[in-house]
Amino acid sequence: MKKFTLLIVFFVCAIGFSQISINPEVVMAQSAVPINYDIQQELLVHSNLNKSQEGSSSIEGSSLLNRRATCNEENPSNAFENAYDSGGSDATSQLMASDMTIPADTDFSLTSVNVNLWILGLGDTIASAEVVIYGDIGGLPDSANIIASFPKLVPTLQTVLGTALTENEVFNVTFDIPATMLAGQAGATTTYWISIYAIASNNINVYWEANNESVIGNQAAFGDRNSGIWFGYAPSDMVYNFSGDCTTTLGINDNTIEGFSYYPNPAESTINLSSQGTIESVVLYNMLGQQIFDQNINATTSELNVSDLATGNYFMKVSVNGQIGTFKILKK
Repeated sequence: MKKFTLLIVFFVCAIGFSQISINPEVVMAQSAVPINYDIQQELLVHSNLNKSQEGSSSIEGSSLLNRRATCNEENPSNAFENAYDSGGSDATSQLMASDMTIPADTDFSLTSVNVNLWILGLGDTIASAEVVIYGDIGGLPDSANIIASFPKLVPTLQTVLGTALTENEVFNVTFDIPATMLAGQAGATTTYWISIYAIASNNINVYWEANNESVIGNQAAFGDRNSGIWFGYAPSDMVYNFSGDCTTTLGINDNTIEGFSYYPNPAESTINLSSQGTIESVVLYNMLGQQIFDQNINATTSELNVSDLATGNYFMKVSVNGQIGTFKILKK
C-alpha cells in the first residue's frame, strides 16, 4: 500500500462519514480509519493503468463488419465498505467519476450505467441522476471534452441491496442511456470518464459506493460539480458496471484496394470516390455492424451523400473489380 503524505485531513463524524477540511467540500463514508493523502502526489503516482484481477473488463469482438458483441467493464462491491458523496442536493458540489478503458482497435457503444448508490436514511429512493461522459486529460476527466451529458436520467431499475454503516440504504441502480459511441484507437487503449450526480427523493445526501481493494484503470477522481475542476484521486475505485456493444476495428485501415481512394475523411456532406478500376458497389455500416445503405456504382468515380447521417464512425465496404476493401470513415 502506498504511503500518503499528511496534506488533507479527514474528520470522522459519529455516523461514520468523513469530511475533508478544505474547499471544495469532499465527503466520504467509510468504516475504516480516515485516510490522509496528498492530491498532487496522487496525480503523479497514479498516472499508469493498474488493472486488478478482482475487477473485470470483458470488451471484445468477433469478425470484420460482424464484430459486434455485448460487452462491459465492471468493478464489484466489496461488502459495502466505503462510499463517496456524489449527489443529494444542489448544495452538495462534490462529484465523483470512474474511468473506463477501451481496448486497442475497439469502439464501444455505451448503453447502460449501473452503480451502487447509498442514501443517508431509510425508506427513500433515487429520483434521478446526471450522468456525464468525458474524455481524458492527464489521467483525469477532461471538462473541456464532454462526450455526452444526460442531466435528468430516471432510473430504469433500482433494487435495495441492504444497509451500510447502520443508517444508509444501499441501492443497485441502472440508468439506460442513448447509445453513446466511445471511439477507440489503433494500437493503443483509450480512456474515458463517467461521473454521476444523483438526487434522492428526500433530497438528502447520496453516496456512490467505492471499493478499496479493486481498481480498474485509474483510481476514482473527485472534483467540483459547479466549477468543473477535478482535483485528484480518491484512494479507491467506484462500484459500477458500464455495458453496451463493442466492435473491433483491427485491420480495417489495412483492408485496402490498390488504385482506390476517397476523400474527405472526416466528411460533412459528401464523400468522393475514385478508382482505376470499376467501383461496383458501396455498402455503409454503423459501428454496430448494421447496414445503413447499399448503393450500386458501376463507374470509376462517384459521390456518396452522407449529409443525413448522424455524427460518428462508420464502415464503408467497397467492391472494385471483384476486390473488397473496408474503410473506417468519420461523419462530422
